[in-house]
Amino acid sequence: MGYHSKNKKSYLAISYHSLMDPINYGLFRKYLIDFQIQSDYIHEIIYITFEQKVHRLPIDDFRRTKTDFQNMNIRWVPLKYHTGRFITFYKLLDFLILLQFVLRVFLFKKVDYLIGFTSLSAVLVYLISRVLNKKYVLLNVEPHSEYMADFGFWQKKGLKYQLLKRLEQLSVQNAQKVGIPTKAYLREVNRLNLKGRSVYLPTGIDLTHGISGTMNFDFSKIRQKYGWKDDDIIFLYLGKFGGIYYDHKDYYKFFERLLPMNPAYRGWIITGEIDDELRECFSDTNNKVILTGGVSYDHLHEILSIVNFGILLVPDFPSQRFRCPIKTADYWSVGVPIIISHGVSDDYVLARKYKIGIVVRNLTPPPAEELESLLADLDVKNRCLEIAAKFRGHQLTVNFLRNSLLDE
Repeated sequence: MGYHSKNKKSYLAISYHSLMDPINYGLFRKYLIDFQIQSDYIHEIIYITFEQKVHRLPIDDFRRTKTDFQNMNIRWVPLKYHTGRFITFYKLLDFLILLQFVLRVFLFKKVDYLIGFTSLSAVLVYLISRVLNKKYVLLNVEPHSEYMADFGFWQKKGLKYQLLKRLEQLSVQNAQKVGIPTKAYLREVNRLNLKGRSVYLPTGIDLTHGISGTMNFDFSKIRQKYGWKDDDIIFLYLGKFGGIYYDHKDYYKFFERLLPMNPAYRGWIITGEIDDELRECFSDTNNKVILTGGVSYDHLHEILSIVNFGILLVPDFPSQRFRCPIKTADYWSVGVPIIISHGVSDDYVLARKYKIGIVVRNLTPPPAEELESLLADLDVKNRCLEIAAKFRGHQLTVNFLRNSLLDE
């Protein structure tokens, strides 16, 4: 496979997520794999993840995954993710364990670049770079501190907010190159005294499940599989409740106002865990809202391909313009328009500009005439596919990595 090429480089990639966390499995893992494939596997990557119990692989799958990575010249290093009541202590513990491992690596190996994925990983990479004087590249960086403050978890005058915000700024300032997923946050970043370059880089997904495969999904068969009729008009909410998302009671009120607009309208909620409280909340909807437990990433796009609208509603805080939701790209990649909150990411602008979604405020359902207009629009699917390919394909991120890490 050409491992001994004179152009061989070594990289240390850090993700503060479990391997099987969808944000890691569907994004960063895929970026690294395709970077290796397109480089003929000549480079070596040490890929560090922080594993939570909820995402733990069975032992046979763990061994198979290790071997698969080795065959691509990727050394996967799963570290334990620590958490508990004293969260700051556990974050420090994770960093010290990571640093200890990295120091051992640097004793025996020349590493050309560090790579950080998402904001907390970026902070870890920055701190390691200060200790070891190494260049680094960052992907998918958003201001996590602003989210925590906007949603009331932290006070802006508090130590947690001040510390993380400063570390986020330093990690971006000192990167050789940083990919920023929204124009709003790119403007914020460019106000800093950057030592390297910032690039507009919306979060990219693997489009082969969607754009390339969407025409191959058997609509009726998949609908039947999940208990839907062909003439049902399905509004899907895929995600969590509470925290930085709306509560399940808020979504009950949303569907309560939406579904009576048309007898064919149906709600579908797919979330990680369905407890008794959630079931009780939607028990009186006469089966017009169906609850489904978490689905694997491998089955995600066949599910998305059979719905009529994807719902992306979040509280309308100022920091939401910095977000770049992955689900938007997932929906558009299979030709599905969205219902999105005003001010979220660049996606609400794209939805309105290209007529590939409806923008709402708070939890107010769209007007019936707007919904019916999009349902009758025969070209909306093609527009969704075009925008997904233009802005949200993962090859854009792989190209960013190649341009940043290789002497080409």
